Formats: sequence, structure tokens, C-alpha cells
Amino acid sequence: MPAWGQARIRYAEESVAFERRLAEHLAENEAVTEEFRTMARAVWDRAWQQYPGALATFGSENPSMPGTVGTSRPALQQVLRTGHLRELVTFLFQGISSDLVPEMLGGRRTPSRRSSRNGRVAARPRAAQNWSGWPHS
Repeated sequence: MPAWGQARIRYAEESVAFERRLAEHLAENEAVTEEFRTMARAVWDRAWQQYPGALATFGSENPSMPGTVGTSRPALQQVLRTGHLRELVTFLFQGISSDLVPEMLGGRRTPSRRSSRNGRVAARPRAAQNWSGWPHS
């Protein structure tokens, strides 16, 4: 194998090792967990006010997904009180991927039907669409 190929393999291996160490560090850092808990409580409280019937969206019954605790309100409220980082991240992921959190924050971002090469979205970000100073208006 050429040297450049070996270098790429080595880089990929080191990258995986770094990501693993970073994940372990973050999972053990209580301040990180508390920040995720704060975000999770904020979206839960907002959902409770705006979409009380959709609170189960923050959970999942999928046993193969790490960090799932079910969809019952008591189980989800327990995550907010004492959940570990993986449960909190899964809680937020479920709310975001189901479009509940994006909807609460002003609407789901949908890709424009016009897209450029390689599948990149050509439309401006939603937050910039109404800004008169946008350079490509």
C-alpha cells in the first residue's frame, strides 16, 4: 500500500480513538450533562405548553437505540431529573428528528426544491430569508 494510503488509514484510526476518548470525557463531565439537562427541560416545558399531547415524542420504544427509556411521561420526566448524558441526548434527538423541536422554534427547515450539485441545498437558511441585508437577495 502506498504511503498516502497508510497515512489515511492511520488518520482514520486516530480519529476514531480521539472521538472515543472525547465521548468518554464528556460523559463523565457533570457540567456537560447539566447543560444537556437544561436544554432538555427547556424543550419539555415549551412542549408541555404548546403541544401537551406530543410529549411522548421525546421518547422511543426502540430497544436497539441507546439511551431510550420508553415514551411514558413518568419515564421521560425521570430522564429530566436524573438521566445520564446518553439518555438526555437521545431525548433531544427524538424531539428534533421528529420535527417537534424545530416546529416549536418557528418551523421545520425543509430543503428547497432547487438544489445545486452534490445534493447541497441552494436556498438561504430560514433565519436569513427575511433579512433585507442578505447579500444575495
